[in-house]
Amino acid sequence: MKKTVLILTTLALLLQSGCALIKKKDASHAVAAAEVSSAEASADDRPDDGAFVAAVGRALEARWDAAAAYTETELAALTVGQYQEYLSRCVEAERAEAGHLWDFNFHDKDLIAAAQTYYHGLELQREGADYARTESLSEYNRTWVLGYYYRVSAVYDLYELFGLDVGEQYRPALREFIAPYHTAKKQVAFQEFADTLPGTLRFEPDGDGCYSALIENTTEYTIFSMSVDVSFYDAAGVIVYQTSAWVSNLRPGEIIRSTVTVDAEGVVSDTCSVTIYQ
Repeated sequence: MKKTVLILTTLALLLQSGCALIKKKDASHAVAAAEVSSAEASADDRPDDGAFVAAVGRALEARWDAAAAYTETELAALTVGQYQEYLSRCVEAERAEAGHLWDFNFHDKDLIAAAQTYYHGLELQREGADYARTESLSEYNRTWVLGYYYRVSAVYDLYELFGLDVGEQYRPALREFIAPYHTAKKQVAFQEFADTLPGTLRFEPDGDGCYSALIENTTEYTIFSMSVDVSFYDAAGVIVYQTSAWVSNLRPGEIIRSTVTVDAEGVVSDTCSVTIYQ
């Protein structure tokens, strides 16, 4: 019953196309890790670290080629359905060259982490294409925009740490793509925090109808505004009370006691969702 949400700031036209740089569930980190484990038996037969890095380079080139199919003026004239199909083609062009996590025999644990981040971003954008130019802005941000940030974060690490390169004509696009790395890293860190926090929070009775929980900011960034929406259940699993706790200006490493008042009897458990506002 746990749910996490992260509200993100859209990067204008760059994120409208998410891929036109030369002119952001079934692929979670947990699933990706399982895929690596399931493929261990045939690991010796698979290409290794260098092959993966080279594949990502080809994948980026393929996506930028697909993105160049339309000018900005032509993109603006596309219908919603046509634009969504265009975004899907861009994503699929990249995925076709990148392959899957289990296609490679990784040796470097840091490279595995970057690969998981990269493929997760691709899957988020695959899902998010259907929300482009619709009223489902929160879903668009949760998938397409967040997937963009995951890809930027991963590609930057592949470039800086593992020698990722592209053809000479694509290098300006690569530099432009990884330029917002620090923003991307921050957004990914907030999302990871929002994903994991509900599993660690437990609101305990604190007397006089109050329940409290300790919240620690484990990121390296200040959280300026965050809500924790809490549902309290009775022994039959029925929600008997819902409320929200707000946290502001929580610096890295700080711990705060968050307290809510519950006007209900027979509370035996709780679940929560986390929203970070930027």
